[in-house]
Amino acid sequence: MVRARAAVAGARAAWIVSGPGARPTMLELEHEQLGGSARSDDARSTLELSRGIPLANVADGRRGVALARYESARAESASLARALTIEVRATLERVRVLERGRQVFDRLVALDAEVTAAARARVRDELITPLTARLVELDQLRVERRRATHAIALEEALVERIGWLGADAGAIVLASEAVEPESLTIAEDTIAARGREDAPAVLQARARIREREAAERLLAREQHGDAHVAIGAFLERRPSETATADDGGTRELGFRARVGVPLPWGTIDRMAVEQARSETGLAVQDERVVALAAATEARRAHRRLRLAWSQHTRDASRASQIDADLVRVREAYRDGRIGLDAYLAEKDRLTESRLEGLESELTYWEARAALERALGLSFEAIASGATR
Repeated sequence: MVRARAAVAGARAAWIVSGPGARPTMLELEHEQLGGSARSDDARSTLELSRGIPLANVADGRRGVALARYESARAESASLARALTIEVRATLERVRVLERGRQVFDRLVALDAEVTAAARARVRDELITPLTARLVELDQLRVERRRATHAIALEEALVERIGWLGADAGAIVLASEAVEPESLTIAEDTIAARGREDAPAVLQARARIREREAAERLLAREQHGDAHVAIGAFLERRPSETATADDGGTRELGFRARVGVPLPWGTIDRMAVEQARSETGLAVQDERVVALAAATEARRAHRRLRLAWSQHTRDASRASQIDADLVRVREAYRDGRIGLDAYLAEKDRLTESRLEGLESELTYWEARAALERALGLSFEAIASGATR
């Protein structure tokens, strides 16, 4: 870099040596003719080395911002990964329950088919009217229609499972069962506290706070600017008053040092710092709101799971007895021990109870997944008290 300077007449050259840091080191050579003419013997030559020195460690501030952004992105990525894992598990559980429901419907339709065949035989033997047999057939069609609706739900769940896991999803065997959740022994306040501290949304909100704080610190450091320090030597030549034409005059060698400190004129920059501080404050307030919502959601999910488990255990304990009662009712009608009205009424009651048991099991798994979503942890980790 070459710069011209107006003294009386003069020239100045500077070489900038850029090191690994952000601040350049400058080596400057300056020559001035002080006599008003380029032929004058009154001149000064100066060699100076200068460097800017930051008053605050801006590099560390920038590293802090980069690290905070990385941690924020990592928290978001980890939250997404955990959410996907929970959704996959919930889908697999839903498929498993729906497949068991298909087996229940198949047994119900098979029982109805036997009763329908027996009714048709009675019509041939003129023991019942064709209208009575038709009522039996219509009841079988009603159950088959419900089985078809259930099959659609199962196919949708299977498609979702394939979407999560690919074409090989059918080879995956899910071993989990609806056992009494250990987390139900954990106090509700403990679950709420874990939601307030460990919920994915809370962790992301805290990461955003750290990101805002790092940006605020960086802006504050940048306001200090750079101090400039320079050291140099000069050679000054003056003509002697008694010198002859051949006399070179007097020469003087000296050293000098300069220190420059920036003045805080940056009103706009200070406003930027205040804005960053306000954004940090808003992020803190947002984290408090998110934490409160997470604690409430965790408490709600825990209560829902307790109720769902209680209902599911009642229904599961009656499932085998209901299946046996359906067989006995069918045999009683087939043998003529009960009439059609009694058979249809009792069969409808037992069928509804059996299907409600399937619904309560689905509700249990949905409630379990909801608690996992609320805390961002697997059910096993929640029950064991583990953290991330």
